[in-house]
Amino acid sequence: MTQNLFIGADVSPVLSTSDASEVADLADALLAQAQASDVPARVAAIARIVAEHQPDVIGLQEAAIWRVQAPADGSGSPAETVAIDILAELLAAFEVEGLDYTPAAVREGIDLEVSGTTQDVRLTDREVVLVRDGLAIDSALTGDFESNLTLPSPLGGEVTILRGWAAVDVSLGDQPVRVVTTHIEVGPFAGVQEAQVAEIRAGPANVEGPVVVLGDINDGPTGDAYEELLGEELEDAWLSSEAPVTTDGATCCYDTTLLGDSTELSERIDIVAAGQGAHTRAATRVVDTPADRTSDGRWPSDHAGVVVTLGVP
Repeated sequence: MTQNLFIGADVSPVLSTSDASEVADLADALLAQAQASDVPARVAAIARIVAEHQPDVIGLQEAAIWRVQAPADGSGSPAETVAIDILAELLAAFEVEGLDYTPAAVREGIDLEVSGTTQDVRLTDREVVLVRDGLAIDSALTGDFESNLTLPSPLGGEVTILRGWAAVDVSLGDQPVRVVTTHIEVGPFAGVQEAQVAEIRAGPANVEGPVVVLGDINDGPTGDAYEELLGEELEDAWLSSEAPVTTDGATCCYDTTLLGDSTELSERIDIVAAGQGAHTRAATRVVDTPADRTSDGRWPSDHAGVVVTLGVP
């Protein structure tokens, strides 16, 4: 299963402003938006979906942690007081559903801290691979991309959007399988996208035997990064499923209020690619029906997820 959990807020206003005097108000608004997204209710809905499908391995993107520090001291020291921990909240929701999953690989990437009006606000993004208890974990790896997007900082200098991947080797019976999750840079930066996907193919996906690469690649069918990801060895699970799929598979994106409807999903950018002995028996889109919403009508994320049943030799 692959699922982008949504950090709960849109960071682009902070990254794109050219007026340093706006940053404090934007930082306050950023954290307020994340808190208003109601992470506990959202991940509880995700947990119900996981309980229904019981995937062996789950690749998560945007399993972020928000931290604060008061009084604000800018770059003096990193904020450490946890305001929201999406991964911890998800694991707590799993316990309620009677689910046992181990965070086998956790990679910390983008780490952005800005000063609000009264406190520093720090966002640390994470990619995570969860493995169902009882499944043998042979190894776990994480890594950063060498190719990353660098933008001007509103506070002077530059800020690098550090992305990367997390991976595990699990044993299905006697068969080892490499599972990699990643979150590739956004579409306007196609050159960075392609370079990051090439690093996936040359790095954690470069193994003998069955391999599965899944995640939010911010590119879809006919895109160069998508084609680079598949290469000659991997197949798009949505297109190669032995069982018929029931939707067009679009996974992106609900409005950041999370209150829209499924017609907002127009791009299929959350991809499961499998090959070298792994083949797709069935593929299902989740986070796309009214039953998946929270009690107040929110979608659990701004992305739909994908659950795939694979066969291996």
